[in-house]
Amino acid sequence: MRIINIYLFQTIKNIFLFVFIASLSLSNTFAQGVGQKNAVYLLGQITNNINGAPVKNHRVQIISDSTYNPYFIFNSIVYTDSNGFYHDTINTSVNKGSLFIYTYDLNNEYYDTTVYFRFNWSDNNTFMANFKIYDSVPTFNYQANFYSIKDTSFNNPFHYYFFDNSKTNNICSWFWDFGDGTTSIEQNPEHYFSEQGIYKVTLTITGYVSTTGTICINSISKRIKVAIKNYYHMGGHVFGEYFPIDLGIAYLFKVENNDNIVPIDTAYFDTLGYYYFYQVIEGDYLVKADLDPNSSIFNEYMPTYYGNVLKWEEADTIELCYTNFELDIKLIPVLYSGYGIGKLNGNISYAYSQPNPRNVPAPNIPILLFDNDGNPLLCTHSSYTGDFSFENIALSSYQIYPEVTGKYTYPINVTINENNPVIDNIEILINTSTINGSVNSINNIDLISDISEIYPNPLTDEAHIKISLLKSAVFQILIYNQAGQIVSQTDNVIINGDNSIININTIDLQQGLYTLRIKSNDGIEIIKKFIKVDK
Repeated sequence: MRIINIYLFQTIKNIFLFVFIASLSLSNTFAQGVGQKNAVYLLGQITNNINGAPVKNHRVQIISDSTYNPYFIFNSIVYTDSNGFYHDTINTSVNKGSLFIYTYDLNNEYYDTTVYFRFNWSDNNTFMANFKIYDSVPTFNYQANFYSIKDTSFNNPFHYYFFDNSKTNNICSWFWDFGDGTTSIEQNPEHYFSEQGIYKVTLTITGYVSTTGTICINSISKRIKVAIKNYYHMGGHVFGEYFPIDLGIAYLFKVENNDNIVPIDTAYFDTLGYYYFYQVIEGDYLVKADLDPNSSIFNEYMPTYYGNVLKWEEADTIELCYTNFELDIKLIPVLYSGYGIGKLNGNISYAYSQPNPRNVPAPNIPILLFDNDGNPLLCTHSSYTGDFSFENIALSSYQIYPEVTGKYTYPINVTINENNPVIDNIEILINTSTINGSVNSINNIDLISDISEIYPNPLTDEAHIKISLLKSAVFQILIYNQAGQIVSQTDNVIINGDNSIININTIDLQQGLYTLRIKSNDGIEIIKKFIKVDK
């Protein structure tokens, strides 16, 4: 009984302690909530715009910009210290947001800036927001001051030049403390930091003041953010023909060193068809523009990448090393304007193998329709259940091309004709790195009693597939590579009823993934995938 009482007491104590800590966290203006994983570190300095002296005990207001992200709410007031420094730590669970920082000077003049953050590269972000304001006319005009410039002529992000900018004459000596354990007595030194970080650099000057006949010593400290990479803004216009689009969204993707494509951010267009991405770390990027479902021209234009192309593999890579707002995109128009009795219906989903194999519907995926020569014709988007459809199209051969950035797509080749004008069940799977599809139901099913899978698979020299028909038929056999090109073609293969085995020579194929297409003049079409490997 005593042990149980001690346990209950300890449990009550822990609950009380948790509630107490939570109440402290919620009352702290630096925190947005409890148990949140991301942190934004905001650093800044207020200095006098006349002589660069630090402005002490000055009020700075920090609020979230709800127009950029309505789910990010923050409001805080901080004050500068004796060095004019202020800081705040913003804990948040949102993936991106912006902070609006502003202050007033003695004349009630207004100063502001905005910083943008996202948590795609690291678990925290550090930003600088400095202000030079009117504080007062200095009564003592002996003030140390300096500025720094990052060396961009060499590939060394830790190399900086420092320049004395003190508003005084008759300086006898300079002493620099770079905040990393090293110093200098030069007036304008250059310095190599050993690693990235925030460094407090201090310049101390000593000089003779002739008006008073005294030796004066004065210092100024500033924070220097030494980083391997910098942050820039980017954006551009998106046009449909010669006019900016009305409603749409831009997608930002980062190209990693191993050619891995990582989705970073999305941005809606403003009323002038302009998109913006703020505070983006320097590097290589892709941008794709697509229309909003509520746009008056939705599905009249294809989703288009910067470089005015449809496929991400062909898109121009943006090498972001400076702020650039001229990254314009011209959407490729839908070219097909015909009418027919044909129809293509299908579903696209994500294939997950762990922990339980299952398929999850893939909504709002652009599905492009090409003719047999690879010319773009139509565009649609999958519904929230992953369904898509092309209706009232001419009887012909087509390529169905789902376009997902970073995924290699193997086009699905289909043919509709008078005997088979509708294909109802095109199944597409988005895998880890590829998108594959097949026609899983055949409308002319009355002629087919059984179809096997390709065996063996993977294979080396020969592929086999067993098919049983209710009557004999003549087939054409085609093999497509990953680019949708025909690499093997065999005409006039006669299949005689039950238990026919089709043998396909693959000895001349290079190793890789291929699509086998078997079609007849009666409208029967079979599509299977196989992998060729070396012996």
